Amino acid sequence: MILGATRASPKPSWRHQGPHYGPQTSLEQLAIEKVLSNAAPIFGGYVDSEVNTSTWMKTYSDDTLITHMNLPGTHDTATWNYSLLTFTYLTSPSARKYFVQTKGSLSTLGSARGKITLFRRFDLDQLDQSYSDALPAAYIEDYYGLTTPLGSGAALNTQWKLNATTAALTRAATTHPDALFWTFATSNPIKDVPPETPRIMALGDGTEETPKGGVNQRLVEFWKRMMRKRAGIVMFGVYDTPGELVPTMLELLAPERRSGT
Repeated sequence: MILGATRASPKPSWRHQGPHYGPQTSLEQLAIEKVLSNAAPIFGGYVDSEVNTSTWMKTYSDDTLITHMNLPGTHDTATWNYSLLTFTYLTSPSARKYFVQTKGSLSTLGSARGKITLFRRFDLDQLDQSYSDALPAAYIEDYYGLTTPLGSGAALNTQWKLNATTAALTRAATTHPDALFWTFATSNPIKDVPPETPRIMALGDGTEETPKGGVNQRLVEFWKRMMRKRAGIVMFGVYDTPGELVPTMLELLAPERRSGT
């Protein structure tokens, strides 16, 4: 879920309030209403808020390329429930008002504003070479299951994840300006002894072992040295701590970069 992604102005352009069934409701309309209702734990409910993190996207013009934007987001473990069966409902006439229907490319913000854009990730080795060569470039960092030795502890695990995250963000800021960069700032070395949960990785364990906090706090300091740069899409497991995490990311780009040029 991209934070604030449906907000184009102080009033929302998309709002789902739950299923509304009537005598003329078509089967496909029932299907898409069911999908949206089931998606509520992931896409979230509507909150009428005027804080910067709810209206930030209106400062971007419609011709802004999505690959040029910084998009903070959060993800939910329930997303694995979105199976192939779910995707069969997303191309119906009823679904078009909710979901971007373009496949295989990312266009401008104007074509996606007020709609849901679904990303489907898969290994390129499952595709024919001719097809994979035609796909737009995408660079994804998802170092979720760390490979540190058992007993490494929160400090080393956090540092390894931070290294992978900042390396991806640096690449997004300095290379391939028209490619999609998608970075996950989350990890789960739960098998360590003692185990580190995703929350510990994000915020630290509250002891002297992680005096600077976790990945989230250290990303704020990293971003303060990265002003006027693109970060791409960055997903957080814990997005609201520290409070300056998302606002700092949103302030990275200067106004002149908020365009399709």
